Amino acid sequence: MKKALIVLLGIGVTLMASGKNIGKREAFVEEKKMPNAAHFLPAPPDSTSIEFAYDMHRHIWGKTKRHDVPRAAEAQADAEISAKRTLDIYAPIVGMELDSVNTPKLYDLLCKVQADCSHGCLPTKAVYQRTRPYVYLNEGTLVKEDEEVLRHQGSYPSGHTTYGWTMGLIMTELFPDKTEEIMNRAYEYCENRVVAGFHWQSDVDAARLIASVVVARLHAEPTFLTAMEEVKKEIRKKR
Repeated sequence: MKKALIVLLGIGVTLMASGKNIGKREAFVEEKKMPNAAHFLPAPPDSTSIEFAYDMHRHIWGKTKRHDVPRAAEAQADAEISAKRTLDIYAPIVGMELDSVNTPKLYDLLCKVQADCSHGCLPTKAVYQRTRPYVYLNEGTLVKEDEEVLRHQGSYPSGHTTYGWTMGLIMTELFPDKTEEIMNRAYEYCENRVVAGFHWQSDVDAARLIASVVVARLHAEPTFLTAMEEVKKEIRKKR
């Protein structure tokens, strides 16, 4: 328990220092009330398992996608976890100006949910401390500046995927007429962690499960439901 706490504190510090990832913020759900995924997720695949062979297969797939210049650039940009990046991604899809000025309530909501994603994911990382693919294979990634910080953080489950899938689900609730386009992009956002070389496919798949639990728990929180109603009013007014 003491070791896990030290690891979590280290993760929090390095994530805040990077400025691009999940850091300590106000959340809708207290950390102790967010379900601990370590209690319902299986352990990551053993290196001798068929599941790990699939992870390797998908890692090779991801490396081939790096030769696709637009996809590689997208994967690099998607390495940023922030409300601003999320709104930049979905603004063209929903056909609205989405930012801290034009949609401040939406921006604030996403900032808080970012912390909820952290609470849903980081404790499980601390339990398993899985080695990331670029470290395991002694390779490079598409985002060189993130390599040293993330090398010391667990790979399973993917924090970026927890965040990206959660954001996709929330955006579909706010823009239901764009559900297919939003979730297509959310799926790509998550897979870009494999393309960039920072995660195994099983890290990504597990994180989608965590995201679904985070969203379900958020919908049991009155403050979140109230905030969502305010955001919906904001969107209707802007549209």
